[in-house]
Amino acid sequence: MKKALLFILISALCLGALCSCGADASEIEGLYKIQKNIYYASLVDRAYNNGDGYTVTKQNGKTVLFVNHTSISGEIITNEIGELKGFTLKKSNFDEIIFGESWEDGTSAESLRKANSSAWKVNGEGEDFYVMLQKDGTVLLASIKTQDGVKSCAYIRKMYYIEAIPLSLMLNTEKDLIKIQ
Repeated sequence: MKKALLFILISALCLGALCSCGADASEIEGLYKIQKNIYYASLVDRAYNNGDGYTVTKQNGKTVLFVNHTSISGEIITNEIGELKGFTLKKSNFDEIIFGESWEDGTSAESLRKANSSAWKVNGEGEDFYVMLQKDGTVLLASIKTQDGVKSCAYIRKMYYIEAIPLSLMLNTEKDLIKIQ
């Protein structure tokens, strides 16, 4: 547990230095928690849990997305998903892979696409992710499921607003972080 917490602490402490490196995704580096679910493709997808939180940080010169899970014993487990690669949201790669109208707050694919400032795609194993920075500064994360690994049959499974976790809040709530030397 201490190793995972140390990784998270180092990631957060290095955030200022990392942002000056000029990487495409540097403006969204940090630790995130799921703030609100805004879309799901089905009731099964609504119940599907991608993780407790996410970390976007530099690793070996690349900006990488990690998913953070809390185990039954309370240990934080961090798994690398993959590198963030910039791309442009289009009707064909966003709106058209959203099936149904299962929006939690009346949002639409078109409104999110038009409000988007920057987007990155992460190719994971069996599941891809979009990380989207909106013009108002909010960050969204979308889980994209492929049908039997066929990218042309992909659909957006779930979409969240994710919120940055301030380091000061982490230090106040995670006593183990203060104990690490």
